Amino acid sequence: ARYITGKASTLSISPSGLWLRQVGEEGIEFLDQPADEYILHALRMNQGTLTLEHVIIFLYRKGEGFIGRIDAGSATLASGHWKINNAVLSRQGMLPESIPEFVMPTQLTLSQIQDSFSAPETFSFWALPGFIDVLEKAGFSALRHKLHYYSLMAMPPLFAGMLLLAAVFTLRQPRRGRTGALVVGGVGAGFLFYFITNIIYAMGGAGSLPVVLAAFAPSLMVLMIASAALLHLEDG
Repeated sequence: ARYITGKASTLSISPSGLWLRQVGEEGIEFLDQPADEYILHALRMNQGTLTLEHVIIFLYRKGEGFIGRIDAGSATLASGHWKINNAVLSRQGMLPESIPEFVMPTQLTLSQIQDSFSAPETFSFWALPGFIDVLEKAGFSALRHKLHYYSLMAMPPLFAGMLLLAAVFTLRQPRRGRTGALVVGGVGAGFLFYFITNIIYAMGGAGSLPVVLAAFAPSLMVLMIASAALLHLEDG
């Protein structure tokens, strides 16, 4: 982002709250002094109103370093700006100045903040519960990370179901013929299962299905269908 677009943002979620760094900003005027970079800290975020609570913003100017800070009870990210309520502006060599509402331009969007979270696949299985807890305490949705965590737990029955499904298409004796149809059927069943799984995961990630159900449903589905088909073929 720094070399292609000239801008970069870094987001970190920790037990101490949310830390956000934004560089390459334009149009920020802080007490008649321009700034082009800021570091924002907030204890948590209200998911309903998209408002950051207990906010501190450190402002910087390229070539000059730190130029001041803003302390506020809350800040809301609107289209093209931060709306900071009950702000206290502090600058070196000057008395703090209280402002009921301070508007600070930004090119950041809420979707960029949410996309800055590390992908669930980058965490180890053992680290995911801790990060999910931190995300929820900070006020952010952890649906994607929960879905990935439970889907990892559902992998053993998934592998067992896929093994049984493969057995349905491979235990038939070759002398009975129709080997090509079995191969096509097996490949088709695999693609169908993959397609249905993606739909269920998408519904779980969107909150339309309970996360645990969305994670375990594909595994249990293929396990039950493959077991039923295998028992039917063997009994028949």
